[in-house]
Amino acid sequence: MKKIIAFFTLTAVLLALCGCEREEDTPLPKTPIASVMLLSNRNNSGYPNFAILEEEIEKTILSGGNLIIIQLDGKPEIVFAKSFSKMRENAEINRTKFDNDVFKTASEIVRSLPSLTKANDPEIDILEGIRLGIKAAARYDSYDRRMIIMDSGLATKGNVNYNNNLLAAEVNTIIDDLTERMEIPDVSQFNAISWYYLGETKPPQEALSQKQLYKLKDIWYAILACSGVNPIFEGGIVDTCTEQTGLPEVSVIRLDIDPPRKYISAKDTISTVDQTPSVSIPSNEETPIIYNDMFEKPYALTEETLRFVENSDEYVLSDAEVRDLLEPIANYLQSDVSGAKNLLLVGTTAGDTVSETSIELSERRAAKIKETLCSMGCDSSRIISVGMACTDPWHIKGGGTSGAIASANRKVVILDVDSEVAQTILKSSRLS
Repeated sequence: MKKIIAFFTLTAVLLALCGCEREEDTPLPKTPIASVMLLSNRNNSGYPNFAILEEEIEKTILSGGNLIIIQLDGKPEIVFAKSFSKMRENAEINRTKFDNDVFKTASEIVRSLPSLTKANDPEIDILEGIRLGIKAAARYDSYDRRMIIMDSGLATKGNVNYNNNLLAAEVNTIIDDLTERMEIPDVSQFNAISWYYLGETKPPQEALSQKQLYKLKDIWYAILACSGVNPIFEGGIVDTCTEQTGLPEVSVIRLDIDPPRKYISAKDTISTVDQTPSVSIPSNEETPIIYNDMFEKPYALTEETLRFVENSDEYVLSDAEVRDLLEPIANYLQSDVSGAKNLLLVGTTAGDTVSETSIELSERRAAKIKETLCSMGCDSSRIISVGMACTDPWHIKGGGTSGAIASANRKVVILDVDSEVAQTILKSSRLS
């Protein structure tokens, strides 16, 4: 019996000594961590293994820092934000209990991530999520700021939209384009950026080839490294077997386009007219000028030039700005005193799906420009407006509903009503 008692006494002493030694050997972080996590739980991407984040969450809590979780989808938003500075104070009272609380809290957060990060909005806008993360971390100047991204990287919305054939473009071209648009995110405040599951997809999204995976990595690396922070791609394999239900639609990015489609940058335009026509109305003393060929080739007013309120025929620009933009077109009609030249306005929409709503919206937008031109003194009988949604001859297929291609597809095209293209459109319009 004495031997048994002695054994348990020795064991208790050793455990106590080990406990003291553990606390001394594992000091708490001196600098609080601000951890910003951009996480996606969406269609076309496998179910993420959130458990790999538990260690990082524990470190954040141990430091008495802040944890910010952003849900990545078509409209990224902050779904979790918490400070652990008060909890850190407990470490001075009872370190063992504090450690247990940290472990328990981190586990609870990880278990909540599938529901917290479940996508609500269609598509995926990673660049907007990064911007939101930058804003969220900006207040933590004295913190060790870190960003973690968990997504396949195949964004389908915003100015980094892989429906715009980014995988076929030169990385420098993309960076120059984003720089011109002032869309390069400044992530210089972060000490580290880690990216998990880049390139990991799930049907119906086709898997990337090795070459496409390298290009995807090069693009995101270049975007983030522009401000001096080199991201680390951690890899990881997602769960492609777990069935996810109730998730909004995400466009499938075509990886096998034949023939290859050109990447459309900010400098590109679908208009065959180099610039907005510059026309002046002749005075009474001058011989009337007839501009015979100004609109024989289509001229496109894309949303880069003339933007409408979303799903509306109302202008975003002021009336004065719209009139200044349309003045050369009004001048063109008014300067042709013979009345021989008439215009066709063709409204179009983005996406590849035709519906009554999209047809009606494109008709209203073309009619709105006609209405404005008439208010500027143009004869309404010389302007015809029609809506074609995405069935117009200039439509670029596979461009989705956001990004540069979508902006180019969302337009009102102006052309001479007697041109061959205009007559074909009017004929098909009458038949329908």
